[in-house]
Amino acid sequence: MDKASELLRIAERILARTKLLQQPEEEVAMLASMKPEALKSLETDNVKKAFWINIYNSFFLLLAKKGISRKDLFSARAIDIAGILWTLDEIEHGILRKNKIKISFGYLSNPFGKRRFKQYMLQKQDFRIHFALNCGVKGCPPIAFYAHDKIDQQLELATASFLELDSILDHENKIMRVSRLFYWYHADFGGSKGIRKIHSQHLETDFARYTIKFRSYDFTEALDNFADF
Repeated sequence: MDKASELLRIAERILARTKLLQQPEEEVAMLASMKPEALKSLETDNVKKAFWINIYNSFFLLLAKKGISRKDLFSARAIDIAGILWTLDEIEHGILRKNKIKISFGYLSNPFGKRRFKQYMLQKQDFRIHFALNCGVKGCPPIAFYAHDKIDQQLELATASFLELDSILDHENKIMRVSRLFYWYHADFGGSKGIRKIHSQHLETDFARYTIKFRSYDFTEALDNFADF
């Protein structure tokens, strides 16, 4: 088995055991014991997305259930992959969002992160990852298992499902009330024009003339929220 396939398999097993409310201690140890070069074997964006999304969702749950406070959860350097300690924020904003500063609405890159993330991050940013990452509250998308050879279709389904369930559309007054995710990561979605375009493409309605309003985010805890895509 090549290194990329092994990493993907380990990530899937960690997520599977986490879903079953089991402790994936053996798999976590295997992940930590991999050689640093193994991460470089994740060459294509589809492989990187499948691996890092599954890792993020798994370790969010594992760390949350250890009792780490939400304030510290995303910056805790507690995810050992091939001997390198990562944080949830680094996985999301450094790798999956291509080295973006967390609080910049997606408009600014992190000048201090480029060297650390360059060899691991996506080649092309994909706004759909926002509908795949789960942060343990009701406002977040559910957790699904992502496979590198199916991830494009899975992310399309995740996006359409999230928009259908979360966006409130007032066709009479031409108002679209959308998730706060679109506000926090405005540039990731292509700004207001992009937000309308994404909804138009996935919901098969022309929203070009609709006014955008951002909904409040539901931070009620909701762990173990799994879905099948």
